[in-house]
Amino acid sequence: MAAHKFLNFMIFMAIAGTASTQAQALEGPWAQGEFLKARIITEKTAVGHDKTLNAALEIVMEPDWHIYWRMPGDGGLPPMLDWAKSTNLKSTDIKWPSPVRFEYEGLYGFGYKNAATLPLTLTPEEPGNPVKIDLHADIMVCKTLCVPQKIDLTLDIPAGDSKLDSQASLIADAAKNLPYTENRPDMKIENVVMGPKAIVVRAYLSHGFEGADLFAEVGPEMYIVAKPEIVLDKKDPRYASISLAAPEGVENLASAVMNKTLVLTLTNAKGKALERTFNF
Repeated sequence: MAAHKFLNFMIFMAIAGTASTQAQALEGPWAQGEFLKARIITEKTAVGHDKTLNAALEIVMEPDWHIYWRMPGDGGLPPMLDWAKSTNLKSTDIKWPSPVRFEYEGLYGFGYKNAATLPLTLTPEEPGNPVKIDLHADIMVCKTLCVPQKIDLTLDIPAGDSKLDSQASLIADAAKNLPYTENRPDMKIENVVMGPKAIVVRAYLSHGFEGADLFAEVGPEMYIVAKPEIVLDKKDPRYASISLAAPEGVENLASAVMNKTLVLTLTNAKGKALERTFNF
């Protein structure tokens, strides 16, 4: 009887070990660098029959270190991701949670402190077939100094029927931190006026503007990094006029932005954000 129980126990442990290995296969191994580590995680356990796969790049930094947003600000660099060595991967779409502003010796940078989970949409060349992720990432990590990191991340996503993976909740939480793309009852960018010296935005935040920030991108060639000047509406402090000064060396901001796309990201004290696109 004891031998029979032992055999059943060993079979159970073998099955459990196999299941654990399969679950871990959808959580790529941590790639360790200086002052940070990173990995790829997926929402589901297999490729399945969907045309796209939800995943995320998870980055954990040493305490008080940060990495950069897609618009890094006065210094630093955004993460540069090279997927070329991957197999059966047609394209990737990275989404950017709302950033925070860093200030150091009068310079501004925008990014994420301590940790960041960047949602990804992966599109296979051949849906239904296995996908092998082989990502080379160049990531600038900073505290009082900046250290460029080169790390390689891998993940094998098998074929077969897919189920929600144990990391699905992490990816769902990251998606909740993405900026809204349309005005909401509690957060609005009502209009934008482009002048020669500044952008002026009329905005609404239902809980007021303490701790709010505004980021502006003009195509890939111009960053507007000035700290916003926020003037509250005297009749209703839920409304404000927000000014962003033109970058140094730009004589006429309105002319410089003509025929270009302006992306505005408004954030509140709770980390929620609204991102709207305007064409001039």
